[in-house]
Amino acid sequence: MIKPSVIYYRPENWKHCKSEKLNLIHVPITGENPILRSGRLAGDGVGEVVSEFNSNLLIKKFNEYKPDFFFYWALYGSFTPSLCAKLKKISPKTVFIFGQGNQVLHRGLVDEWMLGYRDFCDVVLTNTYEHSRHALLIKYGAKKTGVLYDGFDPAMFDHPLENPKFDCFFGGGCSMNREKTIQRFPNTKIRYDFLKAVSSKYKLHIKGGNWITPIDKTFENPLVTISNGVTGRDYVKAMQTGKIILNVYHFDFDRYYTKRTVYAMASGRIYLTRYIPHIDDVLKFEEDLVWFRTFDEGINLIDYYLKNDEVRESVAAKIRANAYQKQSWEARLREFEAIVEKL
Repeated sequence: MIKPSVIYYRPENWKHCKSEKLNLIHVPITGENPILRSGRLAGDGVGEVVSEFNSNLLIKKFNEYKPDFFFYWALYGSFTPSLCAKLKKISPKTVFIFGQGNQVLHRGLVDEWMLGYRDFCDVVLTNTYEHSRHALLIKYGAKKTGVLYDGFDPAMFDHPLENPKFDCFFGGGCSMNREKTIQRFPNTKIRYDFLKAVSSKYKLHIKGGNWITPIDKTFENPLVTISNGVTGRDYVKAMQTGKIILNVYHFDFDRYYTKRTVYAMASGRIYLTRYIPHIDDVLKFEEDLVWFRTFDEGINLIDYYLKNDEVRESVAAKIRANAYQKQSWEARLREFEAIVEKL
């Protein structure tokens, strides 16, 4: 049987995985050291800048293979709609599969990148089962949709050897406006208020911007350490500085989670997040993650795990082990194979 061919650039980890069902063709279109538009290193991220040289490399590979599928994520620089049009002309049969790793609302609807590339999103793989989101993607041009979450490369995740310096860690920016009166996303204020409550009791490490402004000094607190966000392996190491990794997602979407959750589960620290709707249909409490529904419940769980070191470390080890089974890029490849098989 001839295996369907797939050109992809991410995840790079798939270069080291074997597939009995797909002919995987890795094209490193983001270069040796991928960068974001800000100039920061991208790590294993999304939104890298593509050079003209590497866009020409992609054209060359399309001419060579005329693949059955092209799997790609949001890219910038020389990766443009006109480039996608060239690729389609080279290989009209190729099905373009777009990986939507997050839910970014442009004009309150769908991410801006999707709007610009709607003609080249035959299939969109997103990170939630929320029916309304899938219906919206179809409305904006996707012919089909599915679910594929972000993964992780085990090579990035050394087991934490140092004792954590902080009680809790959160990696992400504050999406309230400078006056902290307008929220950008539905749960922005919930995230802000929860971390505010945590910061009044525990040593909290935040990696991300906009928590302190000239107008709002709430997080200018002796218990709080704030520094700029980081990517890749540095993000993993930052996570491991806390005994407990915290999270509140911006949306209450059905089984919605991002790379933040995947990395936290693989980090070797306990992962405590505000409840994700229907997450208990697919992941288990204290085996894959720990969740809370109210602030009081969240604070009580932090207290409990900080006072019970053996329980905390046992749960963290179990979460990490299950992440390696369920959330790695190797595991995602098996899910991707099944998606392509259906297509």
